[in-house]
Amino acid sequence: MTFSHAEWELLSSANEDWYGLWEALASIRSALTDLEESDVMIVTQRALRSLLDKNLIYLCWFRHRDNNEEPLANRDAKALLADPMEAAGFE
Repeated sequence: MTFSHAEWELLSSANEDWYGLWEALASIRSALTDLEESDVMIVTQRALRSLLDKNLIYLCWFRHRDNNEEPLANRDAKALLADPMEAAGFE
């Protein structure tokens, strides 16, 4: 199995209990400093989709108040990555 630089960067945080999507963006922004800001989101989305396809990660909704997670099916996770605001119910 091969991984892109962005995928490796995201996988390096696999030891974290929880890793927010905003943290994934920050991680890619810091690691791939040659990217234009407009490309950071695209590269992050591609890396996350690829890791989802490889079943190496999953996305979930997490509630801090009760320390509970609600895993998303891969199709729902990909919809969230495609349009986070709509998937979260803000549009």
